[in-house]
Amino acid sequence: MPIPERPQALQRQSAKSVVYQTVCDWIITGVMKPGEKILDSELASYFNVSRTPVREALQLLQNQKLVCVIPGRTTVVADLDVEDFEKCYRPLAEIDALAAELACRNLTDAMLEELEQEPQMVVSILPPNFLAKYLAAYKRRHPDVRLVFDIFDLWPETFPSSKMKRLLALPFSVWSGLRDHHLAEADRVLTECHMFQERLNLSDEQAHTVFLAAQRPEGLEDAQELNAERIELCYLGAINNIVNIPAIAALAGELSQLRPVTVHIIGEGERREELVQAIRDAGAQAEFHGAIYDEAEKHRILTRCRFGLNLMRDSVCIGLTMKSVDYWKHDLPVINNIPADSARLVEAERIGLNLAPDTAKRIAAMPAEECLAMRKNVRRVFDRCFDLPAVLHEYDAALREIV
Repeated sequence: MPIPERPQALQRQSAKSVVYQTVCDWIITGVMKPGEKILDSELASYFNVSRTPVREALQLLQNQKLVCVIPGRTTVVADLDVEDFEKCYRPLAEIDALAAELACRNLTDAMLEELEQEPQMVVSILPPNFLAKYLAAYKRRHPDVRLVFDIFDLWPETFPSSKMKRLLALPFSVWSGLRDHHLAEADRVLTECHMFQERLNLSDEQAHTVFLAAQRPEGLEDAQELNAERIELCYLGAINNIVNIPAIAALAGELSQLRPVTVHIIGEGERREELVQAIRDAGAQAEFHGAIYDEAEKHRILTRCRFGLNLMRDSVCIGLTMKSVDYWKHDLPVINNIPADSARLVEAERIGLNLAPDTAKRIAAMPAEECLAMRKNVRRVFDRCFDLPAVLHEYDAALREIV
């Protein structure tokens, strides 16, 4: 039964609720495949509970047709049924139509008059890239309307497979061209990192970078001390094919020759077993926590760590990852191999280390007090660049410049 290796403590919710929600997530995200057996004894052991809440949770899942329970024999993940899709989508379409009808009933004459007026500004998030083409045409018909493109991803440049990029070079060129050929018609282009601005050859007069926003969890205690003997690191986020597992394992292996090392893993994904095994094969300890949605529980783990691992494959086309912002909102410095914005911030603001041949030695020699001091740098940078109120202020200022 392919479930994550290490249980999480059950807090604030009933055992039945936690078992139900977790197994439901595993089924929906594909961690557990259709037809796979579910053993209530393994689930009970995983969650450190009796079989009673497990069976109650499985009953709820059966009611939702996510599992099939064969009394006295076995429980399996339910197969997908095309007819069920049709049964689901038809009611959803009816509900959407009803919602639109009810919304229209609440429209006032003033609202209708406002809708008929030409807007002062149109802001479009890209991708989808085809919007750039059609909104550029709209701009030509309505030259007084301010047009803003907000680019939050370079697609298809960020497609993770280099092989597929080569095979699909022609359609990808057309796809990116839908965006690139029309950026000059916008009054302002917003990008989530400077690297996007550089890749698209946009001048500072036309483009403005507004970083990703996050909210710092409230009421959490700061890290007061770190393990003086053991180096604890963390990988946080999706464990997929853009994670640089060899780099993580190599760093953990080099460090383990100098100091005892533990790598905490918070997240889920198809490569989780590969990541855990690679770290252990390198001679370090790997603690797999699975996906953690409770910020307080996540914070308790991150306050024990010296660095978060922001190590991605070279094919990743991005200057700043949401993963790094997630580390920084918990005051955690990073070990980084992302170029452009991430590398510049880490170096200039001293909020981590950019991966280099001597990184393991630098971490091993760094006193715990220096790591704690680096956390203060992280908080200062987060508050200035990534905290939600600061980002909203920057976004608002960028739009007001063109009104």
